[in-house]
Formats: sequence, C-alpha cells, structure tokens
Amino acid sequence: MRPRVVVASLVLLAQVLFGAVVTAPSAAAEGADDAAAAVGYANARGYRSAIGVVDTTNGQFWGGGDFDLQYASESVMKVFIATRLLVQGQMSGWNETTAWKMITQSDDASANALYYRTGGDSVVTWAAQHYNIPFLGAPPPRSGWWGGTRITAHGMAVFYNAVAHDPRVWPWLSNAMRNTTVHGSDGTFQHFGLPSATVTWAVKQGWGADSASGLPTFNSTGYVGPGDRFATVILTEGPGYGAPIAGVVTEQARALLHAGTIRPPVAAQDPFAFLFQLLLNYLIDLARQFHWFGF
Repeated sequence: MRPRVVVASLVLLAQVLFGAVVTAPSAAAEGADDAAAAVGYANARGYRSAIGVVDTTNGQFWGGGDFDLQYASESVMKVFIATRLLVQGQMSGWNETTAWKMITQSDDASANALYYRTGGDSVVTWAAQHYNIPFLGAPPPRSGWWGGTRITAHGMAVFYNAVAHDPRVWPWLSNAMRNTTVHGSDGTFQHFGLPSATVTWAVKQGWGADSASGLPTFNSTGYVGPGDRFATVILTEGPGYGAPIAGVVTEQARALLHAGTIRPPVAAQDPFAFLFQLLLNYLIDLARQFHWFGF
C-alpha cells in the first residue's frame, strides 16, 4: 500500500473510531428507526415497502413498513426450492448444477426445471411448515406462476435466520448467495439494494411484475454484516420497472445500513461491542480493496 493511502486510511479509521466512541449508545438506540427511515424513503416516492431484520446471534426481529403483509416474491422464492433439495438430501449431480445456476444467476429456466421436483406451488407451504413460520407467505394465486408466490418481510427474515442455523442448508445456500453474479441470466443488474450498500453480503434478489396490482416488485434479501449476522429483507413495489425501482431499493439499503452493517435497536448495547463491529467491517473493506489475505 502506498504511504499516502496508508495515511488516508489511518485518518479514516480514526474518524470511524472517534465517531463510534462518541455516538455508539445513541446510534444503538436509534437503530430501530433505520428500517422506518428506509421504508419512508420509498413511501415518499410512491412505493409500497416492507423491511424485516433478524439478528442471527439472538433471534431478535425488527422491521419497518407493512412487514406482515404479503408481496410478490419474484425470484426470491428460489431459495425455497434450493432449501428443500438440501433438506431432503437431493442436492447433487444435475440437481446441484441446476440449483447453483438458479441461485447465483437467478436463472428462470433452472427454476422451472426444479419447481415441480420440490413441490411446485406448495414449496412455500412446505418451507413455512418445516421451519414453523406460519406468516412466511402463500402459494401463487395463479398455479405454476412461481414469481407470484407471496412472502412477507417478517417471514423471510425469520426463514433466513432458521436456515442460517440449519447445517443441512447453510453451507451450500450461503455459498451460492455469496456468489450472486453481477448480472442475472436475463441481463438484469443483480447487485442493487444490499450489495450496493455493503461489502459483506450474501443475497438472493428478485424482480418482476407479479404483484396483485400488476406493478413491479424489486426485492433485495439475504445477509449483511460481519459473520452474516443480520438476516435482512427489503420488499418494494411500485412504478418504474428496472433502474427506477432498483435505485429506490438501493437507497433504502443505504439508509438501513451504517458503516456497512445494521445497528441493532438495543438502547443499552455495549458501546465497545458496537465499536468492534464497525472496526471489523472497516478492516474487511480494506482487505477487499487491497486484496489482503486472499480477499
């Protein structure tokens, strides 16, 4: 690293440390408002939106917007297909090759090929029953139209927390989600939302126009923060297919995250734990930027 870069990095680190020490308690107290602010950003621009977050270290949930109301899942439901294959011990050979493409590239043909092998319209029902999440969602209103599968932000955040603790599912699925390609098989830019707001992510994105209103729905879901700590779900529906709505979701993610991670809504959070979290994320960012330790 060049000396000038070293100096600049140290200055930035000092600013992060000083800011964290001074503001950690109040930042933690304000954490619950970040989801509401992110939803408010979308609402002010004519979009319906819901956010759900679960801290995978303790199972605590919080959210913003109508997080218990249903949205079109679009391609997010592909994680249900992969999860069932993994739970049933069927993730090998052709199934695995096809599922990998389905998750990393959000490939629709791959989802079509696996959909009825994993229960078809009932795969969301299976996931809800298997992980005991009655508020997860519902089958699509039009049979076979998997993009219309209904999900809630609350249910998806709890689902992601559940699979993060399921040794049959987590290693494969998290690896696939970390390898989400920049563009999907259909050419859509997949790194809107969460991947544009942090460097530590594992995501499954969704986009389409399968909502009850017929308006576009763009969803950014998965894990953010050191150690994939926060299961995070942003569901947004409204006008402007493509870049307009994707841009809104990205700004929502940036409003939700701070220093690349989530602020838990715990007023009494240990300021040193908060400081450590910020420092760790900063160092990971530097390691990725300068390719240290094989990043």
